[in-house]
Amino acid sequence: MENEKKGLAIASLILGIFSLICCTCYGIGLLCALIGLILSVVCIAKGKGKGKTIGIVACVLCSLGLVVQVYITTFVFMNIRWDNMTQENIEKFMQVDPSDREEFLRELQKFFKFDLTGY
Repeated sequence: MENEKKGLAIASLILGIFSLICCTCYGIGLLCALIGLILSVVCIAKGKGKGKTIGIVACVLCSLGLVVQVYITTFVFMNIRWDNMTQENIEKFMQVDPSDREEFLRELQKFFKFDLTGY
């Protein structure tokens, strides 16, 4: 039974690390953080010894991954120009040739408040 809790703790630790690595991949990082957080709480509540310690570390990593994910998502949503999200602008953007980098960035810039030319 102890090995089972230790296995859950290791799985939650891996998910916590993965949530931090994938925090810019909307959905993947969030999903890993949430699942890892649930597993780590189970390990803390029912584990003993190393399983519980690993569960605590995993809980911290998953929480940190969740906070970073929420921060990045909030930053992106606050920097979108919602008034330019019209059907006409979106259709015009969809007709841009992606291989023409300058035109693509110029059209994409209409939707964001920060400068995208450095990307």
